[in-house]
Amino acid sequence: MKFIKKNFLFIICLCWGIITLFSINSGINERIAMEDKGLVNLKNNCLKNYDHYQGEAKATCDKIINGEEINTRKNFYIKFSEVQTENIRNLAILCPLILIIISSYEVNTIFKSKIALLMLKRERYFTFLKKVFKKMYRYVFMFPLFMLLIFLICSLNSSFDTKIVLNSLLVFGDLKTGPVFYVVAYIINILFFSAFYLNLTLIVMRKQHNYFLLVIESFLLLIAIQLFLEVVVNGIIFNKIINSSIGLVFNILNGFTFNLANASIPITLLFSFSCFIITSIIVYLRYKNKEQLVIDCEKNN
Repeated sequence: MKFIKKNFLFIICLCWGIITLFSINSGINERIAMEDKGLVNLKNNCLKNYDHYQGEAKATCDKIINGEEINTRKNFYIKFSEVQTENIRNLAILCPLILIIISSYEVNTIFKSKIALLMLKRERYFTFLKKVFKKMYRYVFMFPLFMLLIFLICSLNSSFDTKIVLNSLLVFGDLKTGPVFYVVAYIINILFFSAFYLNLTLIVMRKQHNYFLLVIESFLLLIAIQLFLEVVVNGIIFNKIINSSIGLVFNILNGFTFNLANASIPITLLFSFSCFIITSIIVYLRYKNKEQLVIDCEKNN
């Protein structure tokens, strides 16, 4: 019971994640079955009315009858594209909020209840910060692992033919590198952004020890940064002054959409990594003064 009480927020998210994974797998199988049924109906229709077709229509029927028309829903890229559009696109907003809620609860309690003051009397400041940051970052791999499971589901009984993708409007970076490179880059990108969201929370937590206000202020800070990047950096600097579309890369909610239409994978990863590094430096500067942290903790009732 103590474990459940201590980790009830994470357990709720875990249950939600398991339900989502089952739902995604069920949706993939349903779409594949529907297209298989559609191909069977087309084949039966071609066999029934074959003599009435001419030209291109007859050539298409020949492909269907000979089994040359494949079920595109069995392609890895098509599977993931549909899952991304229908199931996980909203995680761009939910991911940072969920991370803020479940990661900051216990750490914020340490500051709010003055446990931090007792810990600092028994151990060095560096040891204290190491324990605090470890608790804060323990869920940083949650969404990368979640996406890895989704990729595994999409790869089951799948083809990896890139011609299907090249004939569509889907954007998957350089397909010559193969699906492994894309998956690894996708997961690393989410990992960088997850660490970035946690850093923003730590920056706010340095002064704000009220849990509910901490969650709200951290999320508002994230939205404010996003609006600045979208309006000023992309809208004004890149669109109007430089006249370039690469400004779309400057999107801190790009973890799950992984939009590669205007930039390569290395550039996209460089931006998410830069966000993590810059906020890590700010976190260091915010927490380097032990005396000031002690004073702020002493102010808590």
